[in-house]
Amino acid sequence: MQRSLPGGSGSFSMMSCLVPELTTFTCKVISVLRAVPSKAGRRTNSSLMLFDQASGRRIAVIASVHLTALRTAASACLAARYIARRDSRSVGIYGSGKIAALILEGLTLVTQVDEARVYSPTRTNREDFAVRLGERLGIPIDAVSDPALPSRSDVVVAATTSLSPVLRADWVQPGTTLLSVSSRADLAELPGAVFEGSRVLTDSHEGALNESGDVREAVREGFIARADQVIELADVIGSTESLRRTTEEVWVYKGTGLAIQDAFAADFVYRRALAEGVGAWFDFDA
Repeated sequence: MQRSLPGGSGSFSMMSCLVPELTTFTCKVISVLRAVPSKAGRRTNSSLMLFDQASGRRIAVIASVHLTALRTAASACLAARYIARRDSRSVGIYGSGKIAALILEGLTLVTQVDEARVYSPTRTNREDFAVRLGERLGIPIDAVSDPALPSRSDVVVAATTSLSPVLRADWVQPGTTLLSVSSRADLAELPGAVFEGSRVLTDSHEGALNESGDVREAVREGFIARADQVIELADVIGSTESLRRTTEEVWVYKGTGLAIQDAFAADFVYRRALAEGVGAWFDFDA
């Protein structure tokens, strides 16, 4: 569920999930502001509550901004295993935040990355990203001022909060893999035309159509029209085969996030915290 805040200042949403195989269930609340209210604030805030299935009691509260970023990046990198060309060597990145960094780091685990380019409209942000991730991953990363340059890479990552496209469809080369993770109806980091003739992988048909501004625009403009053009990630997990039919196909992964991802991630974090004795204890029944 997603709703707008008064005056168009932002949005908030709730995601809940119960997985019978787990002993817990979750409810996450996220707020996203268009502008940071103060120097001490931030645009995105998220808290996840974990409940015991047997008793219904709340057993944990997790500050989940980083957890959400981790599962978002993990899903994008999992998608890349199925749609990236086997000879992919370069990564282009739009965005210089936490999720962009985690996706680049994850891609080094699922494909060979020899070089990367990063573009962000703020010079200091892209340069800091290039230095920090270059040192961490041991690969050359070029902070570029030309927004067209990242799109010439084998794998192109869009991890932004942009209200308008960060690249142009005619910049995208044959054989490119695009990983896009903006997940609000008012965001549109990809142009609708980039979906024309492309094959699309998503974590959720419903989420992409209802929560992704660029997918909704592509459908409205007729760039996504065929049922076989869109595949759900859940339908291919476990396969050892690539989804690519040719090296010239353009593939787009559109991740919007699923509550089941939060459920498994939160359950894992909770059990690890108990095992390692970390976290602060509260009496939620007091």
